[in-house]
Amino acid sequence: SRAHRDRPDDLGLLLARFDAAQQAGDAAAAGKLVEEVRRVDGATGATARLVEALDRIRIAEGLPAGDSPRADHLSKAADLLSRVDGQRPGWARAVLARGAVADLQGDRAAAADRLQQAVDLGARDPKVVRRLLQLLADQRRYADANQLLRKLPAAELVGADALAADVSLRSGDFDRALRIAAGAVPADETDPQ
Repeated sequence: SRAHRDRPDDLGLLLARFDAAQQAGDAAAAGKLVEEVRRVDGATGATARLVEALDRIRIAEGLPAGDSPRADHLSKAADLLSRVDGQRPGWARAVLARGAVADLQGDRAAAADRLQQAVDLGARDPKVVRRLLQLLADQRRYADANQLLRKLPAAELVGADALAADVSLRSGDFDRALRIAAGAVPADETDPQ
């Protein structure tokens, strides 16, 4: 891309390209970008450590639960992310990644706490919000889930209508549950079922 040619050492741009490669499932491109970020940031830079951790998380996601290489990738990712925390405390990206590690390790409480922390730091990806709501609901932490619903605009709850309505009901916020349910039904719907 032209932006890349004009700014080959722009870490923000490299990180965005890395994200795009991961979302596209292009492991080869993501791997090359890990190396590019490491070249620009240095092997011990916060961004270099973050992308290496994210790459290890992606690899671990493709391996069976309980598999030794999966555990090794997750352990190394957690170590890298601990170092990132020391270099750049409060970086929502790193906190999200730590939540993903905890989730993949089966520690749902830690995953929920990390995702909540990331949302508090400004993370607003609807997939993250949905996962956080699901984790909180699975742990019967309905008051926490309802508090999250109160903080976020409806646009950030895209695709989580049923879960949001359920959480609202379970936490006793019937008005919110009705508003969410009514908003989930198209205005031109005539079939009551």
